[in-house]
Amino acid sequence: MLDLDDFKLVNDTYGHKVGDKMLREVARIIQEQLREYDFLARYAGDEFVAIVQEVENCQVDDLRSRIEAAVSSFSMHVRGDQRAHVGISVGTATFDTDGDTLDQLLIVADQAMYRVKSDHKFKPSAAAATPLVSLAKPQEDQLGSVSVN
Repeated sequence: MLDLDDFKLVNDTYGHKVGDKMLREVARIIQEQLREYDFLARYAGDEFVAIVQEVENCQVDDLRSRIEAAVSSFSMHVRGDQRAHVGISVGTATFDTDGDTLDQLLIVADQAMYRVKSDHKFKPSAAAATPLVSLAKPQEDQLGSVSVN
């Protein structure tokens, strides 16, 4: 589960057209960090869900860090010398460990994302995160694993 940090400020400051463009640009940036067959969708407002299959937990952590860094380093030209930027908060969940239905995974990932978002508010330099769902690589004793970030 991925949620943009400070997106409301972009909308309130520059208007909804700029906000819409920011959503498209951030979606492009997130998609660049994913593999061709991973799934990314806008979930609601400024939230996204990513489903990433066949990855280990350490790979999910690495992906989350890459997404946070890519989004946090992005700024979009608005007009003159003005630039808009957002951060992203990412929460994850893993199939079978955190739940065995999509609804259960989304709830766990959403809760994790809000914990990250809260941490970002107390650490201004921290990257913000957006909702990410991933499917972890099957273990020997599992049929499969899903991570929701």
